[in-house]
Amino acid sequence: MVSDYNYQWDGDADVSESQSVLTDDRTDKTFSQEFRARFEYDQLIGLVGLYHSSLDVDDVNGGGRKITLARLGVPTLLVVPPEYGGLGLPQNYADMILGLYQAADPVQL
Repeated sequence: MVSDYNYQWDGDADVSESQSVLTDDRTDKTFSQEFRARFEYDQLIGLVGLYHSSLDVDDVNGGGRKITLARLGVPTLLVVPPEYGGLGLPQNYADMILGLYQAADPVQL
């Protein structure tokens, strides 16, 4: 059995306007086989079987995805104290750094 999937979706996270389209082209090839044998002896009746299945997937996807620095948590990371995993910068430094990257926001993943 062969199944083909071709679809597109908007993968931008927290971006007001769609700026990218993600695509996926996937083909699944499935093969399955079953063998059953029933047997009957004087005092024993039974059924024995074997089952085999294989799946071959060919999946190609593409496109870019954009996300804002705020959604990534960068503004918070800049000011959170180091003992909590941040950089511990003063808010005015964090604002200055975020200003440097304003042209690149949202970022392409």
